[in-house]
Amino acid sequence: MYIGILSKLFIGFFGTIIVMRAVGKKALSEITPYDIIYTIILGGIVQEGLYDDKVHVGHIVFALFIWGVVIYLVETLVQRRDNVARKMKGEPSVFIYKGELNLYEIHQNHIEMEQLRSILREQNCFSLSQVEYAVMETNGIVSIIKNPDSPDAFTYLLVDDGVPEINTLQTIGKDEKWLYDQLGELGYTDIKELVYVEWSEENQFLVKTYAECYNQHVAVDG
Repeated sequence: MYIGILSKLFIGFFGTIIVMRAVGKKALSEITPYDIIYTIILGGIVQEGLYDDKVHVGHIVFALFIWGVVIYLVETLVQRRDNVARKMKGEPSVFIYKGELNLYEIHQNHIEMEQLRSILREQNCFSLSQVEYAVMETNGIVSIIKNPDSPDAFTYLLVDDGVPEINTLQTIGKDEKWLYDQLGELGYTDIKELVYVEWSEENQFLVKTYAECYNQHVAVDG
């Protein structure tokens, strides 16, 4: 029994290495969700057969061989056909384009404004005005180009998708009446037309309406 487990583990380990080498070298930051599927299934093949006496070493070798062939064929097809690559591994998503929100890409990726702000803060951008372009790569990492003319400022999200953020208003010592009055002075009378409103003590308001936003796919590669 122990010899069988040892041999399965040995074959599974080196078989997995061989299969992954066939896929090609990738840095962790370059791994896509599709590559994770490869790894999960490879691990499952070894795990299922490790402690099952009915599964012999030959079964594991055969399964690893078949899965390795599938991976190799898929990767070869993806490398040769750009349209297949886009469908299977996805495309970069442009969340901010020329300083404007791209609602199509944001909604396609199920990103909320609070999440987007969190992503931007990880890039040391605390205001939407600081970002000229923001692109989510297929591996989930967001790349940005900053607007060099925009000053640094810590901002608060006061309106999200046409809804006032009451808790945030309380944090800065304001109320809804103040918000409506301030927006009215800027010419915005219907808050439901506003997709995004941020405020800072230094720069005051930054308002984005639905009409100003992009609502289309922006191709970056290919």
